[in-house]
Amino acid sequence: GLTVPIVRPSSQTQKGFRDLVVVAGASDKVFVIDAETGEPFWQKTMQSEGKPAGADSWLCHNGINSTPLIGPAPPGAGGGGQALFVLAGDGKLHTFGLISGEELLPPSPFLPPFGKAWSLNLLNNVVYTTTSQGCNGVKSGVWSIDLGDPAHKVSFFQTGSGAWGRAGPAM
Repeated sequence: GLTVPIVRPSSQTQKGFRDLVVVAGASDKVFVIDAETGEPFWQKTMQSEGKPAGADSWLCHNGINSTPLIGPAPPGAGGGGQALFVLAGDGKLHTFGLISGEELLPPSPFLPPFGKAWSLNLLNNVVYTTTSQGCNGVKSGVWSIDLGDPAHKVSFFQTGSGAWGRAGPAM
């Protein structure tokens, strides 16, 4: 499956202003596509570490489920500009330059590996997501990672049942 597409209109690139479309998939791949031509602008395959405890299924596919997030580059990412945040199947948060596709920060451990996370949201340099359905033993709850803190502190609030929602937690 693919995530919900997100669009960043009028992005200044080496080819002029372009509308960029971002999608990611359960295969742990992310694609940034030029909306005018339909051609890939850049793409990446996340190199997940470890192996899931459970087999792939329609419920727990052990890859990207959360819609990526476009936002300002976090402190220490260099160069400023727009960043693309992607949560890989192994639970690590990747921060790419939206235009360059280069990793702006080393991948940060965010969630236990191969859980089912929903979309990402950002507020004050803190990225939030939710988990549900107990994939690979990951408890349902709300997660945050503080990219403004050099240690990238992770916090977790367990919920009694699944914190679902394709759009992720509301801020």
